[in-house]
Amino acid sequence: MRRALAFSLRSCCKRSFSFSSSRFAAPAAKYLEIYSGDFETQSYPVQLLGGTHTSFAKMLYKFAEQAEGGNFDVYIEDFQKLSKIAADVGPFWIEQDVLNDPAFSALSPGFRFALGWMQSERMLDSLQNVKSSYQELVDALAKQIRATITVPWDPSSNRSEIERIEAEAKELYSARNPGTAPKVIFQIEVNPSLKDGYTFEIDNLFVNKSAAAIAASASAAGKDQIKDWTALPALPAKAVSKENDLLLKLIGAELDQLAEIDDVERRVGV
Repeated sequence: MRRALAFSLRSCCKRSFSFSSSRFAAPAAKYLEIYSGDFETQSYPVQLLGGTHTSFAKMLYKFAEQAEGGNFDVYIEDFQKLSKIAADVGPFWIEQDVLNDPAFSALSPGFRFALGWMQSERMLDSLQNVKSSYQELVDALAKQIRATITVPWDPSSNRSEIERIEAEAKELYSARNPGTAPKVIFQIEVNPSLKDGYTFEIDNLFVNKSAAAIAASASAAGKDQIKDWTALPALPAKAVSKENDLLLKLIGAELDQLAEIDDVERRVGV
């Protein structure tokens, strides 16, 4: 029954959104044509694994590709704008009328339309998954990967150290993936709790060189008596096997799908 429900949700979802009762002007024909077409079965630079949130990500991708002239950054920027809007409006922003509320007027028409569709399907709580899937499509098209560097200080105060960490991350990636040289998009985050040092994550590889992790490793190395197994140091960085990536994605996709179906059943009383 779960699979049957999932199929019916996917097949009917994009025809359930109507503008007849909305004060929001119907979007341009270029968006409606994609929305009412077969965008889900068209080709994409990578196969998305996941639940129904992938439908919204695919539609945004086709909007950017066909309606925005290949400008994929416009929706990346919209996701960033939405984060600021959500912070200003408050935690209940998903209850606002995203098609009519002036608070959302800074968003592009295609993105705002996608939000309206998501809201009509009560799927705004899956927005982060939609963002991740859209970004995955864009990154695959551009043959680029993303990495996150976390430091406890203001990145602008020590740009040379940031560049050194970026070089270290790229070197580790190249060693793990010889013969490949994708563009790496770095995101810098600040976490004062690190105190000192840094961490970075790139292509399923997490490296922790924070002061706390280094101290824990040094303390563990200096102990050759009976270990306190209740206070183990952090494990060293270990890359996830490439062979396991697909299996992990499949398991995660199945869990996402079941969670979304359970949510639908709770709402419609199936």
